[in-house]
Amino acid sequence: MLKIYSTIETGNIVAWILKGLEPEAVNNSQRETTMQLESKDKLIKTKKAPTELSDTNQEDLKEDVLEKRKLDVLSGAVIGENVFFQKTLQTTVNEGLDDMVSQARRYKENPLSSRTGYVAEADHCATFNTRKALERDKTRAVRQPNGNHGDYKIVKGDKVVVEGEVKYYGSAEKTENSMRKYDDQQLVGPSDQIKEIKEIARKKAAKGNASSNDTRQQTAREHEAVEKNVSDSITDCETKSTPRTRKEAKKITRKATKGKVAPEDVMPPLGESVGTAMKSGGLSGAKMGMGFTAVVSGVSNINAWVKDEKNGQEALFDAAKDIATGTIDGGVKGAVASGATVLAIHAATMTTSTVAKTVLRSNAPVVAAITAFDVAKDVFNFANGNIDGAEFCKKTTRNCAVAGAGWAGAETGAVFGSFLGPIGTVAGGVVGGMIGCFLAGSWFD
Repeated sequence: MLKIYSTIETGNIVAWILKGLEPEAVNNSQRETTMQLESKDKLIKTKKAPTELSDTNQEDLKEDVLEKRKLDVLSGAVIGENVFFQKTLQTTVNEGLDDMVSQARRYKENPLSSRTGYVAEADHCATFNTRKALERDKTRAVRQPNGNHGDYKIVKGDKVVVEGEVKYYGSAEKTENSMRKYDDQQLVGPSDQIKEIKEIARKKAAKGNASSNDTRQQTAREHEAVEKNVSDSITDCETKSTPRTRKEAKKITRKATKGKVAPEDVMPPLGESVGTAMKSGGLSGAKMGMGFTAVVSGVSNINAWVKDEKNGQEALFDAAKDIATGTIDGGVKGAVASGATVLAIHAATMTTSTVAKTVLRSNAPVVAAITAFDVAKDVFNFANGNIDGAEFCKKTTRNCAVAGAGWAGAETGAVFGSFLGPIGTVAGGVVGGMIGCFLAGSWFD
């Protein structure tokens, strides 16, 4: 879904941002630092040459500013991508819940035993799609109208991966019998009936095969297909929907009929949800970090090599080190941001406060998570005496402001980008987040 922003081309989107990081971009800061250093030098009458001290500090300042800008822009990219992730996940969850309620109310005049099967179709699609959204995968399960098609189909892009039937009868015998004549489709039944369904199908197939009657042999092949294709989940061989027993399916149907199904009904258990989101977020962030630093550091070190400021080996080593640092930083930030998004969605379902729900369903948790990661590094430096209390407070304030600006930029960029479709939304979010973090960092420095 985000390969366009997960490769080296990511850096090209924002290469112009870093162009302002040449010496001219920090001239004002350098002049102030130079004046302060020269004044101090005159006062203490040191024997060191003021110009030499000034040049050294100017070079250190430039490197420090460059490093900050790289990390700011990378944080913005991660925030922007997670704005899209959060919106996609929430939309997927809400669409699944709405479909379950729609099915329950469409067949509300049917007995609960009958209505359960219809809601189960929507339920399996919803839980499958939610897992795909957590994995940042665009593959989706789509319910199909009653007719000659299966109850659902799994679609990846323009390709139909598989079709299938969902049957939730009151007994394994009835469920197995209803699954005949679908030999080329997935067959999904209650998880507490699967073992018995397979056994029934096996016995009926054996009985039919023992007969010389063509009709019975055809029936035997249908039962063999049931034994082979039945399971408790819809799947594309990578991801599965949530299995339900008959009792669990009826409970979900009652809730859907009342319109009271909630995100936790279609999301995996909290631990699985957070773990899946962090894994996909970490991979996405690492790819963005690698692509971004590969371009930025590559250009910088090639330039230094051309100007004879570094030899080839030094330039290659420094570029590799920067890419490794960017990959790790992007990966960690992507993981913690995605984990925070899922935790917030779960937390929002447990609070009764309208304000709390609004905050938790926004991207504020993402900003808080990324800020906490950056602050944690400053806490470590403060604890080890690398920075003093004043510097720690300054860095913490800066980190909060930069992350907040990244959020605002990402939201704004996503809105404008949405006019170009899903790709435009994520592109706008990523670039907007980068610009927001860059501008805030520049203002603070």
